[in-house]
Amino acid sequence: GSTSSTNIATAGAFDATLNSALDAFVTKLNATGTGVIYSTYLGGNTNTSFGTGIAVDANGNAYVVGSTEASDFPTVTPFKGDQAGSDSFLAKLNPTGSALSYSTYIGGSGTTSDFANAVAVDSAGNAYVVGDTRSSDFLTGPAPVTASFDGSLGGTQDAFLVKVNTRDAGGASSFVYGTFLGGGAVEVGRDVAVDAQGNMYVTGRTSSGDFPTSNALDAGLSGATDGFVTKLNAEDNALDFSTYHGGSSTDICQQIVVDAAGNPYVSCDTLSNDFPTAGTPAQPATGGSDDIAVSKFTGTGNALVYSTYLGGSGGDTQSNIAVDSHGNVVVAGTTFSTDFPVVNAFQSTPPNAAGGDLFVTKLSSDGSQFTYSTYLGGAADFDEAKGVALDPAGNAYVVGTTSSTDYPTTSGASQTALEGSSDAFVTKLSQFGACGTQPSFTASTGSPFVAGTNPSFVTFGDFNEDGNQDLAVANLTSSNVSILLGDGTGSFGGANNFTTGTSPRSVAVGDFNEDGNQDLAVANNVSNNVSVLLGNGAGSFSAAITIAAGTTPLSVALGDFNNDSRPDLTTANSGSNNVSVLLNNCTAPLTGYVVNVTTDVSDSNPGNDACDDGAGNCSLRAAIQEANATAGTDTITFNIPVAGVQTISPASALPPSPALSRLTATRSPAQP
Repeated sequence: GSTSSTNIATAGAFDATLNSALDAFVTKLNATGTGVIYSTYLGGNTNTSFGTGIAVDANGNAYVVGSTEASDFPTVTPFKGDQAGSDSFLAKLNPTGSALSYSTYIGGSGTTSDFANAVAVDSAGNAYVVGDTRSSDFLTGPAPVTASFDGSLGGTQDAFLVKVNTRDAGGASSFVYGTFLGGGAVEVGRDVAVDAQGNMYVTGRTSSGDFPTSNALDAGLSGATDGFVTKLNAEDNALDFSTYHGGSSTDICQQIVVDAAGNPYVSCDTLSNDFPTAGTPAQPATGGSDDIAVSKFTGTGNALVYSTYLGGSGGDTQSNIAVDSHGNVVVAGTTFSTDFPVVNAFQSTPPNAAGGDLFVTKLSSDGSQFTYSTYLGGAADFDEAKGVALDPAGNAYVVGTTSSTDYPTTSGASQTALEGSSDAFVTKLSQFGACGTQPSFTASTGSPFVAGTNPSFVTFGDFNEDGNQDLAVANLTSSNVSILLGDGTGSFGGANNFTTGTSPRSVAVGDFNEDGNQDLAVANNVSNNVSVLLGNGAGSFSAAITIAAGTTPLSVALGDFNNDSRPDLTTANSGSNNVSVLLNNCTAPLTGYVVNVTTDVSDSNPGNDACDDGAGNCSLRAAIQEANATAGTDTITFNIPVAGVQTISPASALPPSPALSRLTATRSPAQP
């Protein structure tokens, strides 16, 4: 956010001093909300800076965007410097908030404005920034790695999308991609999301009749201003789909999220009484002049799964959205309605009937009902929601600003009283409330579920990307891992078994090859190694890649031990009384190459031959048979067509050989 307070920073923070009349700030709270882990200013001395968006990666790095008029905003290996006027910025803070890993200006020479409004981050450390610009030279400077979808400013103001690799702070960060997005009038880019494959989703508002569309639900401007929803693919940054979204009046889409299946959800502010609805909407008609609209699109973008109004007879605005792993949506915003729909409410009446209060509403996965809906706020004139997020348990975390001295706080909270004219707040809401001191459990339907022989460890993940939690079980005696796919009701399908090393004792889940799919790392107690099984996102895994560990490893865990934003491994080795740390050196998706062990016509006397069919299918059987037949050394060469460390393994047992077969692996010319 932004602050003019002089006393928010903590000891050891990156910047402990307010630099100008207004600085951006970043604050990290502990999980219980009872203490501040760090709080830092972020800005320059010469002018003001505003924080507008934040994202956090799996390692705890915070990616912050906003706008600054300061010519001395702090930068680290930037791809752009100060461009005059108001520029956007992207800054990456380390997990302790003590240093910037990366920071850059983003903007052009236009003296009016370049505003960054939101940021998303992927597992590879790429940051995606969306906003709006009036600068025709916004994309000038270092050439991006990938060509732009649209390299020219289309009207007075366009939305923009920028992708930046922030991984390596030592000068290797890069401007990956940047584009204008707009037509001949005015656009604002409000929010961005990225899926596991790196596809980019942008939403905002447009008043252009020629906004770019493709595979559209609505290919024409319906009112003076419409929302828009656009997906650009990760391969060539072309439009997978792009559509207007609105009715005959003014509509502004504020936020976008995407689920594991690639379905985008948007929250919009609407003045239209004919905003498109679909499915069985929880609220099929507008409640007043200004309502919220929540829409779920299909993955193709040209149809709605559902779309519903949300609001009362007053004004309802500033919608923020989050989605859980089951497709349930939580929306937070500001309402001036005394009849806002409430269900299972924490506050069932507006704390300030004459002014603005917050609301928090949860919709069922089909959009047909409000699971809960509540007011939230105090007696002051204006409490405003700025964002909402969900944890795996479905608890909602709402942030915003309040000027209420009686805003609801909890005992032991980090700050329980208003200390300025208006303060930021963080609120955690639970649908069910605390269980008390005596929680109870009942067996789910079908429990217990069959695994392998002598199961020794169990963990969970979403291995087929359907939004339901699945199980991964290490089986000590059968030396495999059982995958049981969940149906979202607490029940699981039959076990699918995948071979590991000998006597697996522990399993960890991570994305080791950065392809967006969950993989497994297994500590093998007897074979003294770790098996890495790469997932395909459909519930199946490739043959195990083996990595040596210490003696008798009992457990395996993930962490980023060298701060390169890649998941590394560590094992606790009971037999050698030590810990192994295994650094992930992935530079491209790790692919296990499986060789052909069956006899076919290509196996006849190859001599020293090369296998390079582009798919990694080569014949070792022929090489070994040749080695058995002759006294010389037989060589077979694999020209591997991708970068990174690869594993060559037989699909089944090869014939024994008393002679030597030499295997050499070389890179194709295009690979590093």
